[in-house]
Amino acid sequence: RAACTPSDRASRDAKRRDAHARSERSRADDEAMATPQRTTQLAAAQIPAAAALSAAAFLHTPSYAAIVADEAERASFLRWLFERNYEWGAEHGVARVVLEGEELIAFFMFERPGLPPPSFVDMVRNGLLTALWRYGLAATRRLLATKSWFEAWEAEVLGPRAGTVARLERVTVLPARQGRGVGSRALREVADEADAEGLAIVLYTQDARNVTFYSRLGFEVIAERDSPVGGGYRNWMMLREPVTYQRNRQVRTLRRPQLD
Repeated sequence: RAACTPSDRASRDAKRRDAHARSERSRADDEAMATPQRTTQLAAAQIPAAAALSAAAFLHTPSYAAIVADEAERASFLRWLFERNYEWGAEHGVARVVLEGEELIAFFMFERPGLPPPSFVDMVRNGLLTALWRYGLAATRRLLATKSWFEAWEAEVLGPRAGTVARLERVTVLPARQGRGVGSRALREVADEADAEGLAIVLYTQDARNVTFYSRLGFEVIAERDSPVGGGYRNWMMLREPVTYQRNRQVRTLRRPQLD
């Protein structure tokens, strides 16, 4: 039998380590799947964890990079912003979390129509002046300009439907749980709620990969535009119609006369 060379032993050891790592990942996946997951309303005690999760997920999102250029300062800004935002969301019952056991593994906001967005007075009450002091006048102006631009764009695109559709925001999944269907399952539950109430859902994204993800959940791109805030960045507005609308549209398509 041929002698085993050092390179052979190294290759064999590397294969053993890879096999062990795969086994450990598989065991961790099995344990995670065995732990029941549930979607529930965000509790006040969970706000810091939800804000930290979102701040890490959205750190490099173009819209926030346009508001605060420095990365370290942006991380602090996003923690502050999301904590204030999620306090409002928890108060109005629109902020939700996915828990695995007691671990917070996902977060999103689902706002039904009729709930007005935080007003300027609400923002002052929730710490806008603190943002002005901490992050400066320029960043605060860009924050308000970004908010105003998205609201005006939505009103323009949706027209008479503005204010009659639900809104999906801040969808975030813990990195260690991504790729396992956590977000998809939670959002399908939301889609079922919207279908039962005959509600369309609108969302925004600045990531082309998210367009593909949300398309699989029934969303369609209804508008694209570059934001004028900062250096400009691409935005996709997506809409998911309720299932009753989708079925009616299919029926109308089938009934449409075919031209020879």
